Amino acid sequence: MSLSYLVTKPKGTKLMGHNRDWTQYNQQKINQGKINFWVSEEALGGWQAKKRKKNGHPFVYSDEFIKAISFIRFKFRLGFRQVQGFFESVVAFACKDCKIPSYTQICRRFKQLSFPSELMRKQDVTNIVFDTTGLKVYGEGEWRAEKYGGRRRWKKLHVAIDEKTGKFTMAEITDEHVHDTTKLETALKKANRRKGKVLFDGIADSLRCYQLAEKYNKTLLTPPKKRAVLREEPSFAPRNDAIRIIHGFGNDRDARSIWGKLVGYNQRVIVESAISRWKRLFGGDLRSRCPLRKNNEVQIKAMMINTMIDNELGNLSTNWFTTQADTSEARWERVHEPAIRLRSQSKTAAQEGPASGPKGEQCVSTDPRRARGLAK
Repeated sequence: MSLSYLVTKPKGTKLMGHNRDWTQYNQQKINQGKINFWVSEEALGGWQAKKRKKNGHPFVYSDEFIKAISFIRFKFRLGFRQVQGFFESVVAFACKDCKIPSYTQICRRFKQLSFPSELMRKQDVTNIVFDTTGLKVYGEGEWRAEKYGGRRRWKKLHVAIDEKTGKFTMAEITDEHVHDTTKLETALKKANRRKGKVLFDGIADSLRCYQLAEKYNKTLLTPPKKRAVLREEPSFAPRNDAIRIIHGFGNDRDARSIWGKLVGYNQRVIVESAISRWKRLFGGDLRSRCPLRKNNEVQIKAMMINTMIDNELGNLSTNWFTTQADTSEARWERVHEPAIRLRSQSKTAAQEGPASGPKGEQCVSTDPRRARGLAK
């Protein structure tokens, strides 16, 4: 492409495969870095705390205002002193008569905040996806701690995600030595009693977890252990079905993958995405040290992500997960259906004996990998 063409290129023609209005595109990028604040009259009216009929000095600032300060603090990863300076600079032009609490007041009031018992309406949650992750409390980096020693302290975050919307239904922290399935019953209580399913990783392959899911009218989808055998307990019925399907497809890694796509276990990627979003937004650590502040910090962060999903900020849509899931399942069935059919035929041929063609060649391969190769 010559330089003269670039200079005299007609407007609207494609350049290097792109058809883009660069003036508008550059302005959009500039607008992404702008920070605008709109302070409504309702917010100014709720700045001060209401009078309480209790003994002692009344609160000066409302809980909603302390929560708003906490939102900004965790979003921009600020300390108590820095968030005080941030709000002092913001309200300087919005409301000159408004006072900002000091960092000691913010710290004390943050410990006393109360939150609703449910992050989502219980009636709207049917299928949940459960998982755990670790959040660092204090300590140096992994390499430095391993080489020179030092304290490495973690907290375990238990999260439950609504499969339909991708929003948090539960977020609680425990000690690092607590088992992953400890909060499973708490997550089941956050959902309705309609027939649904709960997705968990292989650590939930136990009688207790299957009984809990059955108690709350849910079907537990978790991959059975390797060399798992059929059990006679009624609660193990979903597990026995999973074992039969996996053995029917070859009892290997690909067979487990096919089982996950057939029953919907592959939707567990939703909770992995939610945890990744959490750590990209807020980091992989906890800023609080007090147990009460840690719990409040986790609740506020979960509420912030749910608000982002509701408002469709950062290209987060409430129906994105269901749309992507339906599309991926349809694409997977279209691509892998021949391989599944050949694997079933190979199993039948292996049981009945090899079938030979005119020249003594085997018509259907008994090797699952060979069947997948033929499907391609």
